Amino acid sequence: MSFNRSKYVVISFVFTMATLQVGILYYRSHLADAVNVLIPAISALTGLGLLALWWQWRRDTRRSYRIFTQSEQLRQEVNALNKHALVSLADVNCQLVYVNDALLNATGYTEEELIGKPLEFMYFAEDHEQTATQRATAARGETWQGESRVRCKDGSELWTNLTFMPGVNSNGMMCGSISVRTDISDVKRLQADKDVFQALSSVPDEIYIFNTDTLHCKYANNEARKNLPGGNVTPVDALLPEIDPLFQSDVFTDALSRLVESDMDIYRFDIFRDMRKHEAQLKLLARQGGTQDALLIMSDVSHREEAERIKSEFISTVSHELRSPMTSIKGSLGLILAGSGGEIPDQARDILDIAHRNADRLILIINDLLDIEKIAAGKMSFDIGPQDLGTIVDEAIRANECYARGFDVTLLREGASHATVLVDFDRTLQLVNNLVSNAAKVSNPHGKVILRIIEGGDNILLEVQDFGCGIPEELQTMVFEKFAAKQVSSSPTAVGTGLGLAIVKAIAEQQGCTVEFDTKQGIGTTFRVHFPYPSNGKDAQNILVSEQSA
Repeated sequence: MSFNRSKYVVISFVFTMATLQVGILYYRSHLADAVNVLIPAISALTGLGLLALWWQWRRDTRRSYRIFTQSEQLRQEVNALNKHALVSLADVNCQLVYVNDALLNATGYTEEELIGKPLEFMYFAEDHEQTATQRATAARGETWQGESRVRCKDGSELWTNLTFMPGVNSNGMMCGSISVRTDISDVKRLQADKDVFQALSSVPDEIYIFNTDTLHCKYANNEARKNLPGGNVTPVDALLPEIDPLFQSDVFTDALSRLVESDMDIYRFDIFRDMRKHEAQLKLLARQGGTQDALLIMSDVSHREEAERIKSEFISTVSHELRSPMTSIKGSLGLILAGSGGEIPDQARDILDIAHRNADRLILIINDLLDIEKIAAGKMSFDIGPQDLGTIVDEAIRANECYARGFDVTLLREGASHATVLVDFDRTLQLVNNLVSNAAKVSNPHGKVILRIIEGGDNILLEVQDFGCGIPEELQTMVFEKFAAKQVSSSPTAVGTGLGLAIVKAIAEQQGCTVEFDTKQGIGTTFRVHFPYPSNGKDAQNILVSEQSA
């Protein structure tokens, strides 16, 4: 203001002097000679005024150029800031009043969705404590700096390096806050990838990351790098087939094709290297830049399978060695209880009854162990042929009546009397026996178990329904696993190996059947076995030969 006022004073002075000089020249002939002395003085003052005006103009020009230069530099800095930084302004009430385009593009919000919202709107709930710290720092007139997350519109997180500073007005009073952010999400991802790779390096399985189109290997952990041509010190810059010819095999290429061409998330397969079995898993990773990468994990399971084989052989040997003497003991106890050795005192009979029941229980356990090992080894034989399912059910009821009576449970028969199915009689009877005995164990006292044959639809249905406690929800997915039944049953009198339902599922699947169940806690459980309708006699003979040859 003082600069402009002085300029106007000089201009006014020069204009006044010039006007006065013109007036004196006009009236010169009428004035005294003494007055003529004023003319040179006024001219000199006018000249000095013009000189001062020129000097003022020169200073004004320089100042304008300097202001223009500074303004242009400031404009460029603001443009650079808007291009590379995420900027937002908030008022004294911490309501957003400005957001730049870079922030909108990074978070996916529109300006209308953010303006007027509190600062916390862009933060996750668990980060609100950090927001309070930032506001408290700005309230003290200080600047907060550090890493801070932003909640994007789609709910994802954006990691930023934040400078949070107070905004002040011309009076030096705080009028809000300024947030300047730089996106460090890529840095965070790289750090996360580095941490993941460091963890993968110590995994004993082979792990590769490669491009699905070129098979170029981008990563190999320490175990996988042992197969590189130059050993563990060689940088990973090779094609998978160059690392190991195994990756040229039909098994691997077929597995990769199936994964890429299907909607599967993971594809599992077995592959052999040097006669050693490996379990392999292929998983597609997120597509980046138009390329598709995959993760390959290979586990050498030959040692585990050898240990399983040795364990199975041991169990089978012990079971075989135990079954013969236990069968003999049970038979001898049965003969004694039948009176073949003479009259038995009542007290001795009670003891012999206990021994006889436990011998029978031990034989059942041994038979279950042998059967599950046969199933695991693929050595369980099936003599497939047309059989009457009604006859099998009646036989199972007779075989389990005494057993069920021990739990105060009654076995009932419903549905069709006869239905022809294509099965192995003995194995299917074993299947039904396991379902019935399991149902009796979990039933409540004075309860019942219903065996029901239903014809119609695409197959013949056998239902075994109990009214016991039901299966807990957390155990329903593992009902058919080995030893799962030990956890499913809550009855203190329910004893067994926990292999019965696993054997049921294996026998059903080996005969082309399926087994499922419905359960409600406190109401009971119904197991259903679906038997396909038998085809003509020619097909039945083919199935019989196929199963026998297997």
